[in-house]
Amino acid sequence: MAVQFPARGGGNEALTSDGGSNTFTIPAGAGITKLFVGRGRLCRILVTTAGSAASQFFDDPGIAQGTIVGVVPAAAPVGMQPPIDMPFVNGLVCVNPSGGPAMTVSLNIIG
Repeated sequence: MAVQFPARGGGNEALTSDGGSNTFTIPAGAGITKLFVGRGRLCRILVTTAGSAASQFFDDPGIAQGTIVGVVPAAAPVGMQPPIDMPFVNGLVCVNPSGGPAMTVSLNIIG
């Protein structure tokens, strides 16, 4: 399945939503983590260390105030992959509070 976003050059660029082409790690309780500035798609999140607090992902270039595009619930077990397949336009920021899980995040980004 491909999703079309307007390209900066005036055409369209496809992003596949069946997995990401870029992977980032987020440590447990990392606070605010800026993952990317620009457009893309949050494809997958894998919980690698359980936590006791929920984590949120925002469409925002850096201060975690934009639209929420993903959530990992509190007490998410290791191996959990919450259903995520959301576009972001401005950037992607994770807010992982004290007690939040460690995660591996997969994105497709448009450069």
